[in-house]
Amino acid sequence: MKNIKYHFENEDFSNKKLIAEIEQKNYSNCSFIKTDLSDSIYEDCIFYKCNFSLTILKNVRFTKVKFIKCKFQGVDFSVIKTQLGNELYFDECLIDNTGFQNLDIPNSSFINCSIKNTNFSDLNLSSSNFSKTNFEKVIIQRCNLSNTDFQNAKGYVLNPSENNIKKAKFSYPEVINLLELYDIDIEY
Repeated sequence: MKNIKYHFENEDFSNKKLIAEIEQKNYSNCSFIKTDLSDSIYEDCIFYKCNFSLTILKNVRFTKVKFIKCKFQGVDFSVIKTQLGNELYFDECLIDNTGFQNLDIPNSSFINCSIKNTNFSDLNLSSSNFSKTNFEKVIIQRCNLSNTDFQNAKGYVLNPSENNIKKAKFSYPEVINLLELYDIDIEY
């Protein structure tokens, strides 16, 4: 990304344990493969094109952190610390085999992402943004998705009777996916 000062570029933090309180530091093309970030705090940071495969996030707190064009594979977000205002922001990220469970993360963004084999369960994602995101084999259950934007998203399958989708925004033809679980035939 242009016009952003990066404090860490092309660094390899793989297979290390890092406990840090980081404010206003930006990372570009860094590897966090199998890195243990437990108990760390990141505030007002940007991660650009970073790899977070199998990264451990136990008790990590992200505040005003942006992940742009990053890769997440095998990451468990259900163990992060969340507080009001700690929404998550992902833009053009690859998210695969990752878990988001039992979190209160309203106003989060997953914009133009590719999300595969991932579990979204028991979440407050109200007023979040999934626009232009492609879903594949994603579980979405028992979530508050009120006022959430799914416009131009593809491949999502969610049960309207077990998720709160009040005032959520969808676009045609993908909105038809909301009927998939009812085993009905629709003619065009």
